[in-house]
Formats: sequence, C-alpha cells, structure tokens
Amino acid sequence: MYKRKHRTNRETRSRVMRCSHVACWKNGMDIAEVVVACISDLAFNMSEYPAKDLELFSQHAGRKTVNMEDVILTGITPTLHFWRGFHSLNHQQEIDRRRR
Repeated sequence: MYKRKHRTNRETRSRVMRCSHVACWKNGMDIAEVVVACISDLAFNMSEYPAKDLELFSQHAGRKTVNMEDVILTGITPTLHFWRGFHSLNHQQEIDRRRR
C-alpha cells in the first residue's frame, strides 16, 4: 500500500510539474520548484477523498472496479467523505462519553 501511494504521489508530482512549466512557458513566467511541490502535494492530498469515496461506492455495489455511476454519485455528494469522518468522530466521542 505504501509503495503504491508513494508511486502515485511521485507520478502526480511529475505531471503537475510538467503542466506548471508548460503554463509558465506559455505566459513567459518562471515558477519555483517549491511552489510546484506544494501544488502537487495539495493536488494529491485533495484527490484522496474522492478516490476513497469511489472505492466505497464500488464496494457497496459488490464490484472491485469503479464505473461511471460511482463517479456520478461521488460528484453528486462531494462532502460525503467529510460527513463520514464527522460522523465517526461524533460516534467515538459518544462512546468515550458513555465510558465515563
């Protein structure tokens, strides 16, 4: 799992770097490598949530692959992962409160 995530992060970084350099070249600008690294990390981290939601939709349907319906459902419910995390946090707080 770690190797796959690391490889995907590396691929995301190289694609963001290429796109940013092409955009800067077209506009006659320069971009610092630190900025490119920050943008690629942000893009990678922000794509994890929809990817997890896609995985859960396909698992719920009993499939191992993602199809277009899963993508549409993820687009319809953009805050799904946020609410699931919020619900699990509240659930854990409720369990902790009951233990006291």
